[in-house]
Amino acid sequence: MATYEVPIICTISTTKRIEAESKEEAIQKFYDEGETDVMFLDHRYPDMGDWEVDEEYENDEEIK
Repeated sequence: MATYEVPIICTISTTKRIEAESKEEAIQKFYDEGETDVMFLDHRYPDMGDWEVDEEYENDEEIK
C-alpha cells in the first residue's frame, strides 16, 4: 500500500512573557529576540511561518 504525506494546517496563538517598561518596548523586544518555538507531542517541530504580534493587541491604546 502507498504512503502519502498530507500537509495539514493549524493556526495557533500563544503569549510570551517579556519584561519591559512599556507595551511598545515589550513588542520591540519580542521582535529583537526572535521567534517562539513550538514542538509537537512527538518532539517534531512544525514547519510554520513567522510569529507576529496580534494586531488588535498592538493597536489597543488601553492595554498597557
